[in-house]
Amino acid sequence: MSASKGVTRALLLDVATALTLLSALVYLAGWTYAYHYFGQFKLGLLMLDIPTHYYFMYGFWVFKAWVWIVIAVYLLLLLPFPLDESYLLGWLRKLKVTPFLQRNLEVLLIVLAFWLSWWLAVTSAASYYQTQQQKGFIDYPNIRVWLKSPAPNDAGLQALYQALPQGGYRLLLQNEDKLFLLKPPQDGKPARIAVTQLALSEVRALRVLP
Repeated sequence: MSASKGVTRALLLDVATALTLLSALVYLAGWTYAYHYFGQFKLGLLMLDIPTHYYFMYGFWVFKAWVWIVIAVYLLLLLPFPLDESYLLGWLRKLKVTPFLQRNLEVLLIVLAFWLSWWLAVTSAASYYQTQQQKGFIDYPNIRVWLKSPAPNDAGLQALYQALPQGGYRLLLQNEDKLFLLKPPQDGKPARIAVTQLALSEVRALRVLP
């Protein structure tokens, strides 16, 4: 009975370890994706104040986009390794793997998994930004904004205050207290996109359109 309990505890520990590792990989991929994607707009993550659960969502998107690569690498790493540890060590010796690598194989595989997650996230962020840039960022909703304060004397701000209710802006991100808007170039040519940041406390009304 005690042996059965020991096996059960070991199994639960292995499952908990695997889930913790998987969660860390998803979070790393999501954080890296957000860092590099919004970095294309020259926006830092501290400025955006993205909720933590969004990083897990971004990470899920990354793995979903590269699901076949993830499965292929997973199988490539695991299929050669039988459950018999002594057989595995003999297999590594035949490949003339150094004793250091034999002792630290699990650590090296974990490091490889984290590196792969990072690489997939960076690649996904760059690819998605380029795609959106070519499409004029049409995946982001159109938005019209009316501000509470009257337009200041500054000519640039007056033009912005007049343009916001007319449309032409797209909602890049909204957090608890800010809106981040972008305006794609009218000629449709790829260009660095300027982002307009608005405090929600200064917004009198807004309309989000498909």
